[in-house]
Amino acid sequence: MSAATATTAGAPDADAARPPRRVPRFRIRTLVALAVLAIAALVAVLANVLAPKDPAQAVVVDALLGPSWSSSPIIGTDQIGRDLLSRLLFGLRTSLMVGFLAVLVSASIGITLGMMAGYAGSIAEWVIMRLVDFQMSVPGILLVLVLAFVIGPGLGTTIIVLGIGGWVQYARMSRAEIRVVSQQQYILAARSVGVGTLRIALRHTFPNIANTLVVLAVLQFGQAIILEASISFLGFGVQSPNTSLGLMVKDGRDFMAIAWWMLVFPAAAIFILVLAINIVGDSLQDWFDPVRRRR
Repeated sequence: MSAATATTAGAPDADAARPPRRVPRFRIRTLVALAVLAIAALVAVLANVLAPKDPAQAVVVDALLGPSWSSSPIIGTDQIGRDLLSRLLFGLRTSLMVGFLAVLVSASIGITLGMMAGYAGSIAEWVIMRLVDFQMSVPGILLVLVLAFVIGPGLGTTIIVLGIGGWVQYARMSRAEIRVVSQQQYILAARSVGVGTLRIALRHTFPNIANTLVVLAVLQFGQAIILEASISFLGFGVQSPNTSLGLMVKDGRDFMAIAWWMLVFPAAAIFILVLAINIVGDSLQDWFDPVRRRR
């Protein structure tokens, strides 16, 4: 037997000796969270098909009927006889749409201004960052309520207000990331050969900071849903006959003692939805961070 063969036979197999790779603990919960979000999105899109009744249809004689798991109304009715399941499905659609569009508006404004501050410098950067400091010094919910009061309540107003109120995080993060990325060798090389600032920003810088901004957008999506529910709960958001999860919680507050289902079901929907979004956001952060991903 050759020396190489003996060495191979005598030494333990490296692959066998190596401890098995541990499956990341967040993987299963992330899949469950993604499944919850996928189901919620599908239900919201198909609300017109799945809803047993018109969510605005009031039948006063059926007011405050409790849940009936074997027949309609499945999860009860509200104070004027509207089917809660139908309102829950359409309210889920409204909340998801508001959250998505609010994040889109916030990201568009914040990333644009943050990149301008990161590259422009001088007076433009000073003006943008002082505006960021001013807005961050005002409580977010107070700013949202003031804007909603000035513009007027409604679905469109809620989207605009949440979009305006959430751009500062994107501006600060994109500016900070640009300051780091702009000192990398490939950026300096691009500048040395005469590549323009706009081209560097769009083709070299933005793709390298996109991961961080995606995580922020996912986490802010959940915050936007909670803020929409808070604004609607206070009467400055979505108005009847439209519906949202926050508006349903507001309606159920006054009947909590005699009709618990009016409050519990929409509140549970908000809790599960935001929890799933936060789990996905945390998992994306782990995935994009190579140090945390190897743990």
